[in-house]
Amino acid sequence: MDGDRDRHDESVCRKGVFEKAVSAIQLAVKRGFRVTVNCTLFNGENAADVADFFYFSINLGLEGVTVSPGYSYQHAPRQDVFLGRRQTKQLFRDIFRIGRGRGSK
Repeated sequence: MDGDRDRHDESVCRKGVFEKAVSAIQLAVKRGFRVTVNCTLFNGENAADVADFFYFSINLGLEGVTVSPGYSYQHAPRQDVFLGRRQTKQLFRDIFRIGRGRGSK
């Protein structure tokens, strides 16, 4: 899952996919499965929105979210969506700062 409803559906270029994923996660958790998701962050992410998504994910019952920045690769049709090293470090610092300010669940 790549963020909240709007962000995720935009990432996969399909409306409604976020809701389907949430429903599937809820069902899996209800049935006793341990569920984690992957989240890739790209250029233009807002640290507060990402932090909100992480809290949403935890409250959804996920065991964890594997997070990685989207790094460029030579054959990608768009290069402007990828985070540079400096942007990546700053984004993660901002997300961690927000997390520390909220305390534990």
